[in-house]
Amino acid sequence: MQKSICHITVLNPVTHTRIFYKLALSQQLLGFQVSIIGRGEENAYRTEKEMHLYHIRYFRRLALKRFAYAFYILPRAIKIRADIYTLHSPELLGLGYFLKIFLKARIIYDVHEDYAANIRGGRHYPRWLRHPLARLIRSWERLAMRWVDAVSYAETCYDNMLGAKNVFVLPNTFQAAASNSDISLSLPEHPYLLYSGTIAKEWGLFEAIEIWESLTALRPFELVIAGHTHQGDLLEDLQERIQASSYSSRIHVVGGRQYVPYADILHLIRHCEMGMGLYHLLPHIQDKIPTKFYEYMAADKPLLYSPNPVWKTFDAEHRLGIGWEKTMDADELLQHLDAWKTSPPEHDPSSYAWEEALVQNMLKSILKR
Repeated sequence: MQKSICHITVLNPVTHTRIFYKLALSQQLLGFQVSIIGRGEENAYRTEKEMHLYHIRYFRRLALKRFAYAFYILPRAIKIRADIYTLHSPELLGLGYFLKIFLKARIIYDVHEDYAANIRGGRHYPRWLRHPLARLIRSWERLAMRWVDAVSYAETCYDNMLGAKNVFVLPNTFQAAASNSDISLSLPEHPYLLYSGTIAKEWGLFEAIEIWESLTALRPFELVIAGHTHQGDLLEDLQERIQASSYSSRIHVVGGRQYVPYADILHLIRHCEMGMGLYHLLPHIQDKIPTKFYEYMAADKPLLYSPNPVWKTFDAEHRLGIGWEKTMDADELLQHLDAWKTSPPEHDPSSYAWEEALVQNMLKSILKR
């Protein structure tokens, strides 16, 4: 009899890169029937690539609905009656406990982020709330480790921070599951630099614009900002910044309040001149290897990244791109870019590929328990 898996998230869209294109598609290829409950059009249902996708409505990250939705999702999760449920954020752990006790299901907790660290360093949380909420979240996660069947971490630097007994590391390497037939946008007419992924100040949004302006004064690059943000006020700040730019006609924003299809992101990366990864080195960011790194390496496109010893070492091993230094002027940066583009790649793109075997090993392990 075919085994089934259901992914549940309240923060991510049903076609989230890690959940849909990496975990779910891998599990489907291994012979599992896969369902996903996640954000999208309210109460919508559809199938895609023979997966069952159930949408729940969007809400603000800090909204209390985020916690209440575990109860809202419960009837649908029970009706699916999966053999394995994968939970993608800490507020769903209580739901997972119910599914384990009453349906005898296996439970996986997939840790995309160090959620407690994110809260402590997150600017979208009130300062007075950050540390108490972070401690509460971490205590709740560690308590759940007594009964979850497995924990999968997206980063090696997390080093089993929750003290789980059955641990797997599934790094966010590159997965080219989105095909050219899924592309829905056209490219700029002229060479462009690309800021892709979450639109956020701490992801180096405004630093990317500033550096692009200095470069485009010497070489007429366009700039594409492609991604999504939960912060409406940030989009207003971005529009004001664009209007104030001397080169505002060369800036294109794709997404914003809407998620950008993964195929479109990969399409933009494949054709850009250089990517922008100017992350602020906050504690919850500095030791990570963002998915964006693998996406640019797989496309053989350089990424301009923040000065960080971890990333400099990674660059030396994998040919990531160009390490940004504040002393570097536009002429010097263009010289680095031209030199990078003319040097041959040292690795095949398959070196950065998502490893389905890791997913298979995890599923075999928990089904034996």
